[in-house]
Amino acid sequence: MVRSVTTQRTQPSNDDPVVATTDITGSVLSEKVGREAFGLFVLSFGALGGLGALGILHWTAGLSAALIGLCVSGVLIRRNSKIRWHQDAVAGPPRLRGPVTHVARPAFSSSVERVVAVVAHPDDAELLCYGTLRKAREAGAVVAVVVVTHGANGVSITDADAGRQLSEDEREKEVTAAWSDTGIDVVFLHLTDGGLVADLHLISLLEAELKRLQCTLLITHSPRAATDHQDHLAVATAAANAATRVPTCHTVLHGEPHAPRSGFSPTVLVDVTDVVDDKVRALDAHHSQGGRWYLSSEYTRHRAAQAGWSLRPAATATGQAFEAFETTLLTLTFAPSREDARP
Repeated sequence: MVRSVTTQRTQPSNDDPVVATTDITGSVLSEKVGREAFGLFVLSFGALGGLGALGILHWTAGLSAALIGLCVSGVLIRRNSKIRWHQDAVAGPPRLRGPVTHVARPAFSSSVERVVAVVAHPDDAELLCYGTLRKAREAGAVVAVVVVTHGANGVSITDADAGRQLSEDEREKEVTAAWSDTGIDVVFLHLTDGGLVADLHLISLLEAELKRLQCTLLITHSPRAATDHQDHLAVATAAANAATRVPTCHTVLHGEPHAPRSGFSPTVLVDVTDVVDDKVRALDAHHSQGGRWYLSSEYTRHRAAQAGWSLRPAATATGQAFEAFETTLLTLTFAPSREDARP
């Protein structure tokens, strides 16, 4: 799904659920049981009292029998109430009567990871983390790519001198084609590329998107790569800043830049061996950027092995390929294994 965002919009909040009132009838002690026990007591007291009046029983015997009847009635009441409450416990929660309006739920389940890649230009997400996003989606995560600029200024000096120009939607169409049939959503913010600044406007815009998407894991550019594109650095700074105010976001990963001498030092690897070919095809969808070395199949496959040789050479020697990341926030949570799970 492709989503287009205008920067002037006010994003409504869906953090607060709408709570409706429900008519719930709880389980109580049966009035019938109480009436029957009380009737038994009255009947026994009346019968014994009548016999006493006829002289058949002494009045003390009648009084004693009446007290015994009272005790028996109490036992019956207690016994029936225990049975009733035991039945309620087995039956489960109270039954609902009448029309019910349920609590409005957020768009995503709280148990599902929501991975969001925030990148500066069309083609950046494919370069940084195409394989990682694909693997996350295959694992059941909700995945979205947020492209901050339209990329219309992404024309080389040589192409510009030759009169080559790009429309604002041309590169966005290429992104849509690259992610088609992957189950991954794409959001365009339509800002102008080349002069991004990590200011209030950009930070607020990204914060609103991360909250709307209920991001749990953020992937963006590296903020430390001094030789990288200025837009990459601005988006990296703004996205990381915005994520500090997104309560659902537990991990922030920074993808490997293609800029030389960037000082990038990865500590996180994602195995993307079985989707490297798909990544090459996704990068080929960017026809307007044809001829750029960092979009070539040779470079893509080289980079998929490079980090592995540095951090996991034994695995790389068997043919495994990786995407590499630095991290400024990594939260580990431990869930019981299926073998340890109890019914």
